[in-house]
Amino acid sequence: MHCFSLRRALLFCAATALLAEPPSANRLPKPVDEAIQRIQPNGLKGHVSFLASDLLEGRATPSKGLDIAAEYIASRFRSAGLDPVPGADSYFQWAHWKQSSIPMDKVAASFRNGEKSLEIDGSRFSIQTALGVEVKDARVFKATHDSLDDLKKLPDGKLDGWVVFTVAQSMSDLRGLSSKERGERTGRSVALRDQLLRLKAAAVVGIRGGEKGSGSTVQLIDPKSQLRRGFTPYFPLSIHSDELKSAFDAMPLGETLAKISLRIPAAVESPAELRNVVGILPGSDPVLKDTYILVTAHYDHIGTTAPEKGDGIYNGANDDASGTASVIEIATAFASQETRPKRTMVFMAVFGEERGLLGSSFYGRNPIFPLAKTVADINLEHLGRTDDNEGERKSKVSVTGFDYTNIPDTFVAAGQVEGVGFEKHEKYSDSFYPRSDNQALANAGVPAHTFCAAFEFPDYHGLGDHWEKLDYVNMAKLNRAVAAGLWMLAENPEAPKWNEANEKTAKYRKARLEGNKQ
Repeated sequence: MHCFSLRRALLFCAATALLAEPPSANRLPKPVDEAIQRIQPNGLKGHVSFLASDLLEGRATPSKGLDIAAEYIASRFRSAGLDPVPGADSYFQWAHWKQSSIPMDKVAASFRNGEKSLEIDGSRFSIQTALGVEVKDARVFKATHDSLDDLKKLPDGKLDGWVVFTVAQSMSDLRGLSSKERGERTGRSVALRDQLLRLKAAAVVGIRGGEKGSGSTVQLIDPKSQLRRGFTPYFPLSIHSDELKSAFDAMPLGETLAKISLRIPAAVESPAELRNVVGILPGSDPVLKDTYILVTAHYDHIGTTAPEKGDGIYNGANDDASGTASVIEIATAFASQETRPKRTMVFMAVFGEERGLLGSSFYGRNPIFPLAKTVADINLEHLGRTDDNEGERKSKVSVTGFDYTNIPDTFVAAGQVEGVGFEKHEKYSDSFYPRSDNQALANAGVPAHTFCAAFEFPDYHGLGDHWEKLDYVNMAKLNRAVAAGLWMLAENPEAPKWNEANEKTAKYRKARLEGNKQ
């Protein structure tokens, strides 16, 4: 045995001892090691460059681009030889939902201010909730963050029947700001919204320059709960027009002489067929094969917007084509060799994370395998970019909820095999825990974490999150370390546990206990 293999064997024993007694094998088997080493940069680059291509138009939930991505992931699972969903003969777990959107061809506005008159059709609008507004010749009131003090002096209901114009904001406006600055900007927006609600404005319209809006954002409806799920911004209606923006800039704050007529019809419902993509690697142990490790990532992103400097596609390469590509490559590596892990591994790409953890929550309510026998969820996000806003991060993986379970102990030891550190980020480890798909599984009692290289990076939720910017050499290295840790988890006869000494895990431990009783 050469020294490199010996080091792997010793680290494997150390890792398994952290959870419980080591499994019967006292080293990482050579076929497993060789399979993991097949995870290479070019394979990851191929997946990400397709999933984050302009062709898929940002993979919004729902969209044609998301459907193409699902078919691509399923084809990779099929090629790897993973088993499909039991009883379905496909790699899809379907969610037969409904979608609600506004017919944009029926949206219109007429604006008048002195001799200035504008007719504005639906192509200039961005509408992010189902509004259903119709006003004729309504007075226009101008409000901004700078006018908050004056708004607070107005009596309740003062703007009943008025339309308020304000400054439209988008996610791109927040890029480059520090967390403190974003928090302050958000706080001002919330305060402005609350005042306008108190004053009972008929509508609030954000004004932006440009020639084209992003249309109507689809709201999703789960028929079982009738809950509407979708992004609800502070100011859900905006108009994109250079001429209207010039008129807005020239208006005084408060009451103006301008008038506007608005027609926004009620939303229309239609079917929405959404799907998690699932590939299964059955376990080899007669007993442990009936227990399950989930390896997840979300394959959606946030779609398109009104073009900025010619680009209107949120490609989502790092967020989260990188995680999806990692799930594909790790699954392919494990399926490529005859030595199967003892526990069954379930590789899953989920829909709708960007809209509120929709796909992972759907799985939590409709599990393919019993949650009581699901021992862990390892969720993969943001694994490709090393240019973290706090500085370069190479050969490092941050783990959300680092001290919530004993799972990270195994990965810390496994990471030494590849020279990768699995770490707790003192600022973000806990605060980011509820912000990805691990949360939906944790809510069901499953020990779960998200692994990432960078929490925030320059193009986070921006139009510049392109595949060329990822560090695929580092990404492959992280993938191999994650794969080594997954093998160790799958081989260990004792399941991971929530940390009883951490008060933040109380609700998850309770959910686990209740699930085990069912």
